Amino acid sequence: MFFLLFSLFAKLPSQKKVVPKAQTCLASKQQLILDVDTNEIIQSCGAQTLMAPSSMTKILTILYTLELVKQGKVSLDEVVTVPQEAYKTEGTTMFLEVGQRLTVRELLDGIAVISANDACRTLAIHICGDEAVFAANMTAFAKKIGAKQTTFVNTSGLPDPQHLTTPYDLAIISLYLLNSHQGQLDRFAQQEFTYNNIHQYNKNVILGRSSPLFVCDGLKTGYTEKAGYGIVATAYHPKTHRRILCVLNGLHSQGDRKKECLQMLEWAFKNTDQKIIHKACESIATLPVRFGDLDVVNIVPKKNVGYVHIIGSITPEIKVTIQLPKFLKGPMPASTKVGQVVLCIANKSKKIPLVTAVAIKPAHFLKDLWHRVRYFR
Repeated sequence: MFFLLFSLFAKLPSQKKVVPKAQTCLASKQQLILDVDTNEIIQSCGAQTLMAPSSMTKILTILYTLELVKQGKVSLDEVVTVPQEAYKTEGTTMFLEVGQRLTVRELLDGIAVISANDACRTLAIHICGDEAVFAANMTAFAKKIGAKQTTFVNTSGLPDPQHLTTPYDLAIISLYLLNSHQGQLDRFAQQEFTYNNIHQYNKNVILGRSSPLFVCDGLKTGYTEKAGYGIVATAYHPKTHRRILCVLNGLHSQGDRKKECLQMLEWAFKNTDQKIIHKACESIATLPVRFGDLDVVNIVPKKNVGYVHIIGSITPEIKVTIQLPKFLKGPMPASTKVGQVVLCIANKSKKIPLVTAVAIKPAHFLKDLWHRVRYFR
């Protein structure tokens, strides 16, 4: 293993600057603000506290279904028949009728836009035969991607003492959706939805709200009497396309939810900035290859290597360490982890995997034979 070291040192400002104070929890019980491009938490309050996620559950319901679509196990265009168990499901609804036929795509739109609980149950029964089985499967998927404290017992977020997650886990689930299914964000951004000649509006009232600093385009609201009002909100800067994710829960009213969410987004876009040192999927190094069809292969970060800082504050000392082996041995699939970047900022560090940019196929016979002779020890 060898190390490539790069250091950036802080420069003292020529004059004293006023550093904006970080926001604090206002009306919400739980709060998390995250810079999507650097995967860095800007601020949190009760982010690891277990809570009832209400309809924010549906982000995972949709994500898990999209994963099954990606794997070829489900098709967006396959036809679903509404079962008796889904008819007149408690809470928000698409007003589905027993025996009615519609597509998976239509069900996902109904879940994302109008938070339809009957659509959630219909989808789960269609895919797994039972909602509880679907919920267990999507919980297992959530834990696999890092949402370790999440346990969902249904697909809609209807109250249950065992149906729990944290703001941090909701952020992980939402990040995975944003990074792995970017094209699906448009589904959440729809402001209205019509089915069975019934026209309904998205319950996320911050959608389309814009300023010179940001445009809101997602993601999901939630409410139960016990949990209060919550939201997982996404917004992007119209010029730089920087994206910020905000998770709030435990608010007392829709008005409080709207006000605090917009206030937190405004503060984050106005008073923080991101610095990208290495972009994801751009070559950061090359490594020689043995026993493969390639002589060298590009190595890329799996995620952006960067950080967020408060505008006006002193730039911290940054050290980036690239850890890689001397060579790779084929064959090897694309996106295989072969090393890591360690980013150290003011005594804190985070690790970003380094992966192969392309697949390394087996070397042809003569090249393989030559390498066996050349590298024989």
